[in-house]
Amino acid sequence: MSEDGSNPGLPKVPPGATAPFADAQLYDAEYRNYKRDAGFYRRTAEDLLGGPAEVLELACGTGRVTRELVRSGHHVVGFDYSAAMLRRARSRLDRLPRDAGSRAHLFQGDMRQFALKRRFPLIICAFNSFEHLYSRDEIASCLACVKQHLALDGVFLFDVHHPEPRVLGYPTTKVWGKRTFRDESGRWLRRSLRSSYDRQRQIHNVAARYQPLADDKQTPDGASFEFHLRQRQFFPVELDLLLEEAGFDVALRLGDFENHEFSATSPNQVMFCRPA
Repeated sequence: MSEDGSNPGLPKVPPGATAPFADAQLYDAEYRNYKRDAGFYRRTAEDLLGGPAEVLELACGTGRVTRELVRSGHHVVGFDYSAAMLRRARSRLDRLPRDAGSRAHLFQGDMRQFALKRRFPLIICAFNSFEHLYSRDEIASCLACVKQHLALDGVFLFDVHHPEPRVLGYPTTKVWGKRTFRDESGRWLRRSLRSSYDRQRQIHNVAARYQPLADDKQTPDGASFEFHLRQRQFFPVELDLLLEEAGFDVALRLGDFENHEFSATSPNQVMFCRPA
């Protein structure tokens, strides 16, 4: 591990944890209109910290949340497993005013194993990234690292899905999640999803197929391509126990990014955790 926390010998992870993030431009094109979580993390950081402070961001991706935090005056240390996502993040931050972009320090790292020799009042892990911890050992290792880097009165803030049995039970033949959007080159793409659920390991395997389209948004125009995504599902009571075992108290669990209370029908679990 180098002095800035980067790890050139990162352990291998399943392709379903990395392949969807190899094309950072496609990722940004698909999620360009998804902003509710970034705004939530910015507002929550302001409420929790009371002013500019240092924030550690695990799995910072292309910097959607990072950008919001540095624009609010925070200094962000962020890392991600994907070099392509980090290059995209740095490009996004370089377009900000110099005083804002310089407040972000990014490096390649692994949330299962990191050591920065410093503590932060706020550590975040946004956009279901915690779901790329697939085994109990990986979860425990990540949480141990988080606790080691969290100030004694700090908050670990992250979000995961609230598992939906209906979706997890889809047959592999069912096509769902259809949407059409433009990529950065102006090309139209139709995305559709198929999935299967590994009940033993609680892993949702999602195959995302992209079909290029002509300008009429209907006619196929080129060969389709596919990415596979693996997401560990965390059920509420199980998540509480995993956090408790790692030495955390759940101070608050919200059901979405609009500050609604968590309920049986909530789409998300937004977790506010403190050292026990």
